[in-house]
Amino acid sequence: MLLLLALLIGLCAGIFVPRLSVVQAAPLSLVNPGDVVISEFRFLGPSGGNDEFIEIYNPKNTSIDISGLKIWGSDNTGSTSLEYLFPASTVLLSGQHYLITNNGSSGYSGSVTGDGTYSTDIADDGGIAITLADDTTIIDAVGLSIGSAYQDWQCQPMWELNHTGAEQRLLYLESEASR
Repeated sequence: MLLLLALLIGLCAGIFVPRLSVVQAAPLSLVNPGDVVISEFRFLGPSGGNDEFIEIYNPKNTSIDISGLKIWGSDNTGSTSLEYLFPASTVLLSGQHYLITNNGSSGYSGSVTGDGTYSTDIADDGGIAITLADDTTIIDAVGLSIGSAYQDWQCQPMWELNHTGAEQRLLYLESEASR
């Protein structure tokens, strides 16, 4: 009799207690080349070799989750090193910039506070790349010498031959913004 009463109470409790169901979140979409771009960088400033910064930009009309993306540096021989890992829950709004500065000895001398920091020097004639967490899928890159592991042409459309790298990047960003 007690067992029957316990079963009856259990069944009635199911009517009055809300049911919980498992909900699966949609997977995060991958960041694609052009979703986030290196908009500005400096590898040698007035305070010396560590007076550096890297600025990235979201040119898209939507917010982009950049958590887990990485910034890699290269020297002119193609050697690479991890410079920065974007922390969890880092989202760039449409049109937003993210500034990463070198906080090493005689580091970044600018007046704008960075959103993140790194501490190793990037070679003045090297390059940088934004990659996915897999370390190999390049989202954007710039290079200042043919020996750098990273070059603009890895991610961007073919540039006009009569422009420097900085001018080409500016032309690309302006053309993307006007779309």
